[in-house]
Amino acid sequence: MRVLSTAGHVDHGKSALVQALTGTDPDRLAEEKRRGLTIELGYAFLDSEPPDPARRTGLVDVPGHLDFIRNMLAGMSGIDVAMLVVAADDGVMPQTREHLAILDLLRVPACLPVLSKVDAVDDPEWLELVELDLADHLAQTRYADTAILRVSAHAGIGLDDLRQAIFDLPERRPEAVLAQPARLHVDRVFVRSGFGTVVTGTLSAGTLALGQAVGLQPSGLSGRVRGLQSYHETKDRCVAGARVAVNISGVSHGDIRRGDALGAEGTMVPSRLADVKVELLSDALKGLEHNLDIMLFHGTTETIARVRLMGSQVIEPGCRGYCQLVLSEPMVLDAGDRFIVRLPSPSVTLGGGEVLDPAPERHWKRFHTGSLERFRVLDTDDFKLQLDYRIRTRPLISQSELLTQAGTEATLWRRHLEQEIAEGRVWFLAGGGGPWLVPDRVAREWRDFAEETLGEWHRTWPLRPGQPRGEFLARLTGWMRRRHQVAASTLQLNAAVAAWHADGRLAAEGDIVRLPGHKVTYSPEQARLRDRLTQSLEVAGFLPPNKGDVLQMLEGDQELLDHLLVSGLCVALDQDVIFLASVHRQAQEAVLGLLDELGSVTMAQVRDRLPTSRKYAQALLERMDQDQLTRRDGNLRTRA
Repeated sequence: MRVLSTAGHVDHGKSALVQALTGTDPDRLAEEKRRGLTIELGYAFLDSEPPDPARRTGLVDVPGHLDFIRNMLAGMSGIDVAMLVVAADDGVMPQTREHLAILDLLRVPACLPVLSKVDAVDDPEWLELVELDLADHLAQTRYADTAILRVSAHAGIGLDDLRQAIFDLPERRPEAVLAQPARLHVDRVFVRSGFGTVVTGTLSAGTLALGQAVGLQPSGLSGRVRGLQSYHETKDRCVAGARVAVNISGVSHGDIRRGDALGAEGTMVPSRLADVKVELLSDALKGLEHNLDIMLFHGTTETIARVRLMGSQVIEPGCRGYCQLVLSEPMVLDAGDRFIVRLPSPSVTLGGGEVLDPAPERHWKRFHTGSLERFRVLDTDDFKLQLDYRIRTRPLISQSELLTQAGTEATLWRRHLEQEIAEGRVWFLAGGGGPWLVPDRVAREWRDFAEETLGEWHRTWPLRPGQPRGEFLARLTGWMRRRHQVAASTLQLNAAVAAWHADGRLAAEGDIVRLPGHKVTYSPEQARLRDRLTQSLEVAGFLPPNKGDVLQMLEGDQELLDHLLVSGLCVALDQDVIFLASVHRQAQEAVLGLLDELGSVTMAQVRDRLPTSRKYAQALLERMDQDQLTRRDGNLRTRA
């Protein structure tokens, strides 16, 4: 299964060849019929006899006229082979050269060069000259030494050979592409009666299946696959390499446009900034200058982009270089994607390139050594080097984001990443919206800072059980921002705390975080004050001093008082009444004994039985009500 696109100058017979091969006229618009030229993309498919799904080929017919170059570029999305058509009576023309350059820049895997209309030429020498000229142009591209076929749609010359050449093309979809999440660049949107919204395109990666949840970007809309068709056949499942029509439920056709990307829900993130490698044609009209506005063509869409050159002020014609593209509209890009660069005016192709990073986190310093090293590493074919670099330079990155940047190498990256985690060079941080990946160096620094923070807290507040979690997380956030310029989220921080707790590095108990070995300790002076207070409260019994007097006994040490209350040595019945805990229990037992004796009691009876004052009796009974030991009914208390 493969997808073929036509290419070539206007009126060189592309559409006639598609119709002769398939029996389908790709020109479907009335204006196309009237003018005798292709304006919009046309579609057909070619099948063998007997039908063989492995040899089935979808055909996309593109316009050759200069005015419709944007439509031609949309037709190149996801194709496996291009049929470059040159009319024998006309020869290589300007759009022939531009289309061939575009095929080369996009790295279209295969090209079938075809001399069409050979029946219109009686001079064999002329045919030889045209063929030699075409071969010379092919020799300057990756399609050198490709056999040129001579055909005539009108006379039927060479059509069987052309069909066979198409069928003989090898499958070129690597397994890694099939394993990726589904992605389709929409080239047509329409409504079909009784079905609703339908989009078409070439499924360039992954699999689509009935009932599957899908997303559309950059709109952010989501829907579900209601129906699938490929080459006029209803399908339950379609795989990469096929032309596909997708019936989507939950999305209005008015909310979708050509150029949108459709894929598995939650797997695509649009970007307005991309790190790229650019190569200019040797005959480009001008060089690529810093801050130049260009037209960027990718998939089935295009947008204006501003060029930020890295390490230079200009990329001259015939040369290569690195740059960041600042997009005027968000695009869905993957690492390894190819694109075309054109001038907005005059409308000419300058060159093309490859996406190195589809969503860099910021604008890089143009002449900084580290920035330039980044581009050079991302431009290598060593996936291990790329993966290690991305992790090393990102102190905190989600695994899904990292693998998205891998593009077609995601499977290889995943295997190497698993090895890095197993050998301890990468910290795998589960949870928190992750999993997240942290380089071992950063993980050790982060963990050490966390332990130092808690140690400092325990030294400052030795009587407290631990640091409040919110305050602890705020310290971690500030450190990550200062040290690594990363704004870690609360989810990520809590995931780190959970991991450290599981490793025994710290103890997280509800809203308190502490070092595992931390125990509350009193200074000698605090121990003396504690003992003096407890003796005084024991002697005072049911008539204890008020809070002000208690603080005076502790020489104003509020921290010590708070600890005595938290530890349970003392009990605060209200803002001013503090009992020794053992005395408080005695008072409660006395009240419960009185209730067993009388059935119900008044506050006055409790006051007299203890004995104490009305103030303390009221505070005691109100706490017993709160603790559901007693129940109040008017002026009486009964057992709860």
